[in-house]
Amino acid sequence: MTVDTPRVARTLLTMILPSTHRDCVLGDMAETYATNRTERGGFVARWRYWRELRSALSLRLESRRSGRSTSERGPRRGITRVQSMLYDLRYSIRMLAKNPAMAAIAILAIALGIGLPTTMFSIVNGALRDLPIAEGHRVMALSRVSPSRNWTRADVPISDFEAWQAQQTSFEGIAIEATANFNLSGPGARPERYGGAVVSMNTFELLRVQPILGRSFAPDDANPSAPDVVILGYNIWRNRFDHDPDVIGQTINANGTPRTIIGVMPEGFRFPNDHDLWVPLRVRSADVPRGRGTWYRTFGRLLPGVSISEANAELEGITGRLALEYPETNHDVHPIVEPFTERSVGREVSGFLYLMLTIVSFVLLIACANVTNILIARATERTREVAVRTALGASRTRVVMQLMTESLLLATAGGVLGLAIAFGGVGIFNYASAGMEMSFWIDIKIDSASLLFILALVMVASLAAGVAPALQASRTNAQEVLQDESRGASSFRLGRFSRFLVISEIAFSCALLVASGLMIKGVLNLRTIDFGFGLDQIFVADLPVTARDYPDAGGRIQFLEELEARFSAIPGVRGATLASHLPARNGSSGSVGLDGTTSTQSDDYPMTHFAHVMPSFFDVFRITMLEGRGFGAVDRIGSTPVAVVNQRFAERFFPGQTALGHQVRQGGPRSREPWRTIIGVVANAYMTDVVNEEPNPDGIYLPLTQGEFHFSNKIALRTDGDPLTYTPLVRDVVESLNPNLPIAGPNTLAGDILLDKKLFEVFGRLFLLFGAAALFLASVGLYGVMSFSVSRRTKELGVRVALGAQETDVLRLVMRQGVVQLGVGLALGLALAAALSRAMSMAFFQVDPWDKSIFILIAALLSATGLLATIIPARRATRVDPMVALRYE
Repeated sequence: MTVDTPRVARTLLTMILPSTHRDCVLGDMAETYATNRTERGGFVARWRYWRELRSALSLRLESRRSGRSTSERGPRRGITRVQSMLYDLRYSIRMLAKNPAMAAIAILAIALGIGLPTTMFSIVNGALRDLPIAEGHRVMALSRVSPSRNWTRADVPISDFEAWQAQQTSFEGIAIEATANFNLSGPGARPERYGGAVVSMNTFELLRVQPILGRSFAPDDANPSAPDVVILGYNIWRNRFDHDPDVIGQTINANGTPRTIIGVMPEGFRFPNDHDLWVPLRVRSADVPRGRGTWYRTFGRLLPGVSISEANAELEGITGRLALEYPETNHDVHPIVEPFTERSVGREVSGFLYLMLTIVSFVLLIACANVTNILIARATERTREVAVRTALGASRTRVVMQLMTESLLLATAGGVLGLAIAFGGVGIFNYASAGMEMSFWIDIKIDSASLLFILALVMVASLAAGVAPALQASRTNAQEVLQDESRGASSFRLGRFSRFLVISEIAFSCALLVASGLMIKGVLNLRTIDFGFGLDQIFVADLPVTARDYPDAGGRIQFLEELEARFSAIPGVRGATLASHLPARNGSSGSVGLDGTTSTQSDDYPMTHFAHVMPSFFDVFRITMLEGRGFGAVDRIGSTPVAVVNQRFAERFFPGQTALGHQVRQGGPRSREPWRTIIGVVANAYMTDVVNEEPNPDGIYLPLTQGEFHFSNKIALRTDGDPLTYTPLVRDVVESLNPNLPIAGPNTLAGDILLDKKLFEVFGRLFLLFGAAALFLASVGLYGVMSFSVSRRTKELGVRVALGAQETDVLRLVMRQGVVQLGVGLALGLALAAALSRAMSMAFFQVDPWDKSIFILIAALLSATGLLATIIPARRATRVDPMVALRYE
């Protein structure tokens, strides 16, 4: 007589164990019995089974010896849950160890799905974090917008600032600042240029940051008759004063003005962006006519409990009253209140970063879909095991928890590996972006927020990948499976869901790959720019000249000409020049008047670009003269004002005729600049940053020798050898003529331009990595589903072959499923890519967001990869031996 071992054990355990522990023991014993019955025969299975039963009985007896009554359910249930969780964990580890390839693929997929989004999250979090000061999230930037004047985020004049300051009640206070560069000089140290700011007296009080030495600004410091003072940043104190504790009271020359040092700020504090010294603002609205003078960046600290919208509404009311009182200057002006860091980074850039984070999250969705399909395949293989567990009394919750533990284990392992990937990604980003100018609060690193983000992704991945397989497996019809002599798949219906997941993977991969392709094409465009001038072997540096240094225009011109002559005399220098702006570097734009213009409306004056240059400029940069002449010795102060325009300017404003002899004037209808006669037309050369939205725009060149003044002139030398080796020689020449003038930012012109392109390069490479990961995961997912489908249909395919089906028939039958999934996924992916590429257009340099070549290329790449992932299992299906297939189960 055959003994029904599980039934006998179930009867015994029902009598002696509480239900919670019974489910755990029965589940473990069911797995042991089913496995050993298959692998080792009935005798071994029964022996192992009764050994597990003995362990359960021993546990029960030990509980009784401890003096606990069977009615004491509370403590025992708590212990049982912990033991149950430990059992689930041990069992999951055993099951994954039996399938190392499956576990490795799942862990790698989750690691990519967690590590890459975490890298992007750390970048976004580091760029958009709050100011690193007390309650930095409450520090707001205040600016103005005017649709009729095309103002987007205009700064605030002193008159409006004082009105806001007097009438507002939403802020603890508001303050203003203006960025300025300072030439520092003094005994015992070479002159240097530092970035600084002119600030109102309450700036540091509002920021809640106090000097580590000395004092902050006091109200008396704003008095024009008060002594000139300065507060130093930590970097200047360290570099120029070697941490001298007696620095307070010493004097330093800043832009030629002796200033007494009254304080030193803490290390790392460089407000508002990347500044190293601060001087007091000494301007009042009574001293400046309304509508004139400098406009300032304004900021304030919100009072506790006041929202941004409430503060904005209050300022709107104040601004409305100003518009009624001063319609000429304040009509159609509205305030904007926004977080300080968001304003500094820019709303467009902030939105772009968040969009990139969203798009990169597609990698996680693809990974979850991949792991879900893997677990579906695993659950299908384990339907008989689940059926045995259910038949022995395991509840559905117990089955689900067991399968979810396996999913959580995979997600946790993937999260650990993903953390390592994120550390590597952040490190690579920081290395690649070295040298880029960033605000002082930007710190890209894996911090507590990143760790919480990873933890959240682990939970999301665990649930997203494990819930569907667990719920479906727990619905197994035990009677149907146990009566079926096959492997138990007959009651497991997840084919449609698996195909849906594959289609989703392909769609998300397609969208991510298209975005990556567009960014990479933009990077390639940056690398192949025709600048319109000779770029190689050019040394560049800034030469900040102040009005105090050379108040007389004639003296300034003489200084610049002497500098140019001495630079040209340096051995190995083939040409030297100075200019307000260099080609492809930080151009200046403004309104321009054309001869015959009579309008008094500013909007009727077109915009163009300007550069003030020395006569040698065109020769040094090898810019071809197309018509007329360049600047010469005759173009001096007192001579006829002249200008040279580029070809684009001539074609835009004087089509079909020569531009020579026409007159132009810098500025709008109220400009006081002289009318200038166009004497030459030169070939197009970039007059603004290479990453500017308008490539190689039109512009005008004006002669520095006619008295134009610019604080920061640019030095440019064309050299024979490595341009950077000329840095000390250039510095010596400048100091020989003026020992108080520094040179700043020595570099090659190619290196300067590379810094402009660096952000595009970095994000282009990041997206290439994201796209490659998505392509890999989608390919693996499609291959896995097709391979699993073929394995489940082995018997069917064998029957078809036995009945006369040809190899091509089987191949067509199997590939049809993969091709349909691929086609639907591509269609959805291309539609999604079209929407995303439009939103990301600001990141594409001179690339159409709907570039057909990129869309076609990505579609072809995904099609080829998908077909390859489909044809491999399809070819395997054609080699099925009918006799083997019929005995497969």
